[in-house]
Amino acid sequence: MPTVLDALLICNKCRLPRLHVFHERREPEKRRRGAGPIFDDLIYVCEVCETERIWGNESKLAEGWASRRQLREEHAIAAHGLREIECPACRGLGFGCSQCGGKGEVWEWDEPEPCGADCPLRTPEGR
Repeated sequence: MPTVLDALLICNKCRLPRLHVFHERREPEKRRRGAGPIFDDLIYVCEVCETERIWGNESKLAEGWASRRQLREEHAIAAHGLREIECPACRGLGFGCSQCGGKGEVWEWDEPEPCGADCPLRTPEGR
């Protein structure tokens, strides 16, 4: 859900400031060649004349709306078998353990290497 559900915008048809209400998300009409859109346009509708207007966009990653970090985490769990296990050094106690940092659990991968060219884990986070 967008953070702004209604906004006072200049209507493209009325040419006056009118209340516009969020209507839907829509893929942009203009796309880069060879790549799908990573943002969807937010469509708002004028309450007076019901004319649609684009006002802002939201990121479209993973299954629905997610941040890049969430995409990486979901992919790591689903495709690479990332999971938390009991720390083998302290056997889950975590008291003063340097391997798990006192949590009692560590991360374990089934397959830590990137799974292909489109794998989100292929590039370091933040790039």
